[in-house]
Formats: sequence, C-alpha cells, structure tokens
Amino acid sequence: MAQLAMSELEKAVAAKDLRVIEEACAVDHQVVYQKGAPPLARTLLHTACAAGVCDVAQYLIEHGALVNEKDGEQATPLILASESGSEPIVRLLLLTSCVSERASESLVLW
Repeated sequence: MAQLAMSELEKAVAAKDLRVIEEACAVDHQVVYQKGAPPLARTLLHTACAAGVCDVAQYLIEHGALVNEKDGEQATPLILASESGSEPIVRLLLLTSCVSERASESLVLW
C-alpha cells in the first residue's frame, strides 16, 4: 500500500474504516503523529474523537497517538470527544490520563 495523504486518512476515519488506518500505520507508523492542514491542524486522533469513531481512536491510542496534543484551535482529543457526545471515547481518554486545560469550558461528563 502506498503512503496515503493526510486528507485521505481523515476521510477513512470519518468513514469508520479502521482497515485503511491499520494499513497506513503498517507502511509508516508516523501517521499516528502527523497533523492535517491548517487551520484545524488535527491529528487522526483528533479527527476520530470529533467524529465519535471509538475503534479508530482506541487503535490510534494503542499505537502511540498523543492524547494531549492540541489542534490548530487549541482543542485536545478529549474536548472534541466531549463535544461530539462520544461517552466511550471520553472514558477511553480519561483512562489514558489525558488532561484538558479547557475542561471547565466545554467538557461534558456523563
């Protein structure tokens, strides 16, 4: 499998296509850390959390994704998961000891 552009990987996350993410990581593990184009500049974990795609988020975390990384709008994966209403991802992130500086602003706990 040839290396995919970040936008193609973001589309795979939105489509809940874990297989594409797994294959991309097998070719180049660094995709876990890459950021998309500004102004959002999100990692795949940000994208998975914003879309509420738990299996992809879990895979990325298990493969070293940075759970406290901020995107171009200074949002962490935890904030995005909370805003998307994905309780399973919020719980997963909290179990990985992620933190949020903006918790008082927009983090919703169930």
